[in-house]
Amino acid sequence: MDPCVYLDLSSIIIVIMLIATLLFRKQTSGRSNMLFLALCSCVFISGLSDLITVIYGPTLPITEDSLTLRIVCQYIYFLSRNFTPVLYLLYVCSQTGIWHKITGGVVLKILLFVPYLLDVILIFSNPWTHFVFYMNGSMEYTRGPYILVLYAVAFYYLFLGIGILIRYLYLMDKVKGVILFLFLPLNGISVIVQFLFPGWYIELLSTTLLLLIVIIAVQKPEIMVDSVVGTMSNNAFLQDMKQAFKARRAMSVLLVNFTNHAALRNNLGLFSYHFLLKRLSDKTRQISKIMNLHPDIYYLDNSTFAIITDEHRADDLLDLGRMIHAYMREPVRLSHTEIMVNTMVCLLKCPDDVYDYDTFISISRSFQNKIPDPGRVIILSDVTGSRDFMLRNQMDAIISRGIANHKFQMYYQPIWSVKKQRFVSAEALIRLYDDEYGNIPPSLFIPAAEESGAIHKIGDFVLEDVCRFISSPAFKNLELEYIELNLSLSQCIERDLPQKIRQMMEKYGVDPSQINLEITETAADYDPTTTDKNIRELAGYGIRFSLDDYGTGYSNIKRVVSLPLNIVKLDKCLVDEMDSGQMWAVIHNTVRMLQRINMKVLVEGVETERALKAFSEIGCDYIQGYYFSKPLSEGEFIYFISMQSVGSERS
Repeated sequence: MDPCVYLDLSSIIIVIMLIATLLFRKQTSGRSNMLFLALCSCVFISGLSDLITVIYGPTLPITEDSLTLRIVCQYIYFLSRNFTPVLYLLYVCSQTGIWHKITGGVVLKILLFVPYLLDVILIFSNPWTHFVFYMNGSMEYTRGPYILVLYAVAFYYLFLGIGILIRYLYLMDKVKGVILFLFLPLNGISVIVQFLFPGWYIELLSTTLLLLIVIIAVQKPEIMVDSVVGTMSNNAFLQDMKQAFKARRAMSVLLVNFTNHAALRNNLGLFSYHFLLKRLSDKTRQISKIMNLHPDIYYLDNSTFAIITDEHRADDLLDLGRMIHAYMREPVRLSHTEIMVNTMVCLLKCPDDVYDYDTFISISRSFQNKIPDPGRVIILSDVTGSRDFMLRNQMDAIISRGIANHKFQMYYQPIWSVKKQRFVSAEALIRLYDDEYGNIPPSLFIPAAEESGAIHKIGDFVLEDVCRFISSPAFKNLELEYIELNLSLSQCIERDLPQKIRQMMEKYGVDPSQINLEITETAADYDPTTTDKNIRELAGYGIRFSLDDYGTGYSNIKRVVSLPLNIVKLDKCLVDEMDSGQMWAVIHNTVRMLQRINMKVLVEGVETERALKAFSEIGCDYIQGYYFSKPLSEGEFIYFISMQSVGSERS
């Protein structure tokens, strides 16, 4: 058998493996993946048609039918083989992030497609002109006089590709850029060798081997594809978006987030949750195909899908978002169970709505927390002017300004003792005022500070300011027993927390009995080993502890008993349920149970005299809420307690 047959067979086998890998890894969505699949398919067609033309004569007898087949395959070979450099250049344009220059400019389209059109004209006119090839009297393939035009066009694409890569190499990962660059001269060398030595059929095999290198080093299926969902991965998203912003690509972006993803994972289990994600990605592909949209689909690490198209498809992408939102509003059936998936969908445009990479990544990571959910697809440009959106997106900067410019201030809400019939303590509450946005709700800046790590500096400020207040003469005149202050989850797991608190108290001469630290069950359970160590060390020093927000979750009474707690604070949600007969019985028994294990009970959120009377009668020890006072600034708090003391003396 002719050695050329083995070379073509090797090429075909390798390219079949490449195509199978792309299909198996589901690298078929997204422009770059589709172009690479088309490129491999084109090389496969070239190899198969070349194999058929080569196999007749040396291996199989030439008949009239086989001659016709051989001629047809020769035409297919020339058309597909000469289309390969065009596809490769399109792939390079996609990988460098300059695809928008093709769709938006006439010049690049002419540079890319007109030379190949010349090839097509020569090939289709060949039956009459024999400019490209013909069969001589011995039925042997013979090159025509204009076949050099095909080679010239091929080298035109080679140099055009080199020029594009040199011009836009800065947009790419260096390794990826070098691999894409080397493909061109190495492939050009194989073309020259085969032209000079027609018996050496290395051109197709070298192209195939170079494609193998590209799929390993550029496509990187293990990194660029999410193995669970089948879309492009978070790594691919970060890489492609950085490139897109460098290239100033205009994009329309649809972000889809599962807002109840934590509950879904916990309730369904990881396998079923991944199946749910896969179903959504498949549904998105299905709808996109019907709409002829063909977007790039990425799955990010925060249970978010990013679906990206060119800017001019924004209306189509909005329709896609509405279909996804409507689909997810209906119960989803999984393993004989119907579940509800809460989704938040947002459409934005780049660079109109977001013009830099860092802001874009920040929005894609946390848009579900920074934009109020109206129950429909959100168009970012419709909400970016709202105060709430500006606050949420500028929160890190606001917190930094607050720390630098001393804009944090402590407020105090008094706590009433049922037994002593007077105010015996207060809860310290942090407040933030910004010169640009005014008063910032704690519900906004506390979670943002916990996420950014600024909560540690805020916690240090709270501790020092409370200790300063307790040590002041004004506080001593109030005859209060202690001040409660909250410990965040991040503070609870600080290794040096006990030392930090002791040093601050010693600095201001504060007695440990004057401090009561509040923790939540979430904080206590996040890192039990470190948290328990810190709590027990501080308790041994004489500091008392309260468990905050009791009743908001699945309270673990064993955990409550195991901690050195003095007070359990019933959340306001229990006050709101006091008119429910069954719930009131639960509240009453909870208070009795806690007191039997020597816990004091404080109820928060009391706003009416009726609630005060009801919770006092069932044995609560302390009452806190707007019935007595809202949180007050330090000066207002001192005045309020002083007036209460004067009133008590007069009565």
